[in-house]
Amino acid sequence: SYLDQQQLDSAQKILEEKWETLPGNIEVGALLADLYQKNGREDEALAIQQRLIASAGDDPEALVNVGDRLLRLNAMEEAEEVYGRALKRDQNNTRALRGLGRIKSWNNAPKSSLNYFERYVALVPEDIDARLAVAKLYKGVRSKDAAKKEFEEALRMLDTLEGRGERREERGEE
Repeated sequence: SYLDQQQLDSAQKILEEKWETLPGNIEVGALLADLYQKNGREDEALAIQQRLIASAGDDPEALVNVGDRLLRLNAMEEAEEVYGRALKRDQNNTRALRGLGRIKSWNNAPKSSLNYFERYVALVPEDIDARLAVAKLYKGVRSKDAAKKEFEEALRMLDTLEGRGERREERGEE
């Protein structure tokens, strides 16, 4: 509707002004790139993505922040490159490992995805979603026994969480 387009135009103008004053700001740049992409302005969205990548430099945390934003923009190749750069600087960067595991899974590269997810789960064993991803990948890549073991561990963790939730409810907490 006209009102919605008017609001989008207003938001775009505000973001463009902010981007001019804060050209390396990941949040502003990602929002503006997303808006451009939704409005069919792919070249402008890509230009902002490239500026975000360049502004991250060699800082692993800045790189994974940009990688996360690029994933939200469905810029898979760029996100993969940025996460890879982050891992070169910090081999145990959990966000980069998880991001690369997801990208490889979506790109139908299960062995590579499993490698990243296994490394991630070794560092963040309490991540149930990642354990489920590992179990699913084991089923296709390794053995059903390994998959079963991971699924059982994820279920055990869920049961533990549910038990904690029940105890909190009993105490009147949310």
